[in-house]
Amino acid sequence: MIGLAVNAASSTSNRNPPVPFYVLYILFVLQWVLLFNYGAVASFALLAYFDKATRQKPLVKLDADKIILTAFPNRRVEWKDLNNLILKDHILTIDFRNDKLLQTEISAESFGVDESVFNSFCADRLKDGGTMH
Repeated sequence: MIGLAVNAASSTSNRNPPVPFYVLYILFVLQWVLLFNYGAVASFALLAYFDKATRQKPLVKLDADKIILTAFPNRRVEWKDLNNLILKDHILTIDFRNDKLLQTEISAESFGVDESVFNSFCADRLKDGGTMH
């Protein structure tokens, strides 16, 4: 219970919790296994899985014919489904045709990407609808 209180306090101050919630859920799973309550075991195991899956940093993989967003759940996006995709000041902005907008900060190891080359690649793909010529 102390762990949950510490994590709840850190979540209100917009910081990462000192102990991830999924670790606490796994401890609850072990506790409920010892008490032979397998319904609670299944519930906390699912909570641990979903907490771990949703806290992963999103990864965007660009290809000539598609974009793969590896956030929970993973999703494939076609170029024709986008209005715009732009990289500026280490922020990747994806503007979907259905008026959704996704912005993510790119990782430090990707800072070597030339923004003008990246943006011209994206502009070409958007203009062609993702088809190669």
